[in-house]
Amino acid sequence: MDEYGFGSRGPGVQLLQLGLSRAGYQPGRIDGSFGRGTENALRQFQQAQGLPATGRSDVATWQAMMPWLIGTRFVQLRQGDTFWRLSQQYDTSVAAISAANPELDPRDLRPGQTVAIPLGFPVVPTGIAFTSQVLELTLTGLLLRYPYLGSGAIGSSARGLPIWSVSIGEGETQVFYNAAHHANEWITTPVLLAFLEEYCLALLDGDTLYGYDAAELFRRTTLSIVPMVDPDGVDLVNKDDAGGFFFSLFEQVAYAGSSHADKHFNEVRSRHGEERHVCLSCHGFCHQGFTGSRRANQQGSLRNFTSQFGVFIRGFEERYNLFHLLFGLC
Repeated sequence: MDEYGFGSRGPGVQLLQLGLSRAGYQPGRIDGSFGRGTENALRQFQQAQGLPATGRSDVATWQAMMPWLIGTRFVQLRQGDTFWRLSQQYDTSVAAISAANPELDPRDLRPGQTVAIPLGFPVVPTGIAFTSQVLELTLTGLLLRYPYLGSGAIGSSARGLPIWSVSIGEGETQVFYNAAHHANEWITTPVLLAFLEEYCLALLDGDTLYGYDAAELFRRTTLSIVPMVDPDGVDLVNKDDAGGFFFSLFEQVAYAGSSHADKHFNEVRSRHGEERHVCLSCHGFCHQGFTGSRRANQQGSLRNFTSQFGVFIRGFEERYNLFHLLFGLC
């Protein structure tokens, strides 16, 4: 299985740098270049996790980093634990923990129960190149954190990759939006997913979304999103030096991998006695059966990332108009 080490380049290194940064180990610029700063940060992370400080991203390292890639970690309750105490320990909120664990009664918590803890940062990464595997990690995190989202596959690509959809709402007004219709339009994927997470947060907080009551939008509309229409093309333009790395990694990652996690990731939690299957495995992300793929390499996309990120920022400045277009309000 391929590993990343000093001198590696590509989106896989960017993802590694993102995980390190989220975990509090600063690798320097998240630029997809594995330099000494990334190596030192990785050694510190490995040492803190009780792993050999090799400075290379082996399977055990990726397992340990998984909570910071999906934005959720799993802990077993101890005597005296409450949602408030957990929120203080993990720098999150009681509302976020409650939303991620709808089957748990906060007034009747018992030692040994497994709790999903949303970490204190947005799930959707906005500063790295997207690939089909980054999309799967992001969707995994969104589904764990916001269980009122629906998901599924509308088909598959020429390479056999699933084309994922995600939905929110229960209303009769049906709205559809897609992103990454062509390879170099991958930048639209995080824009659309960041908007979706804004919507989810507004629901969680009982807030408004660009002046509209989020709960009312949820009741009146159903928003369906295909965040990556062309996963084959996106993976073609966003490749890295460790081709096949993520394919082999996801064959071996069976659980979240933090020091507190002790349950298989596809048995995250049950609702009314039924398992909610959300897992990372040899088939990648799945909610009752999502599949993954190889992760590859490209330098051209990274060279153009700075200019593309400018387009991304301008896209965020236009989200108000996107919102009105999405819901037919203009």
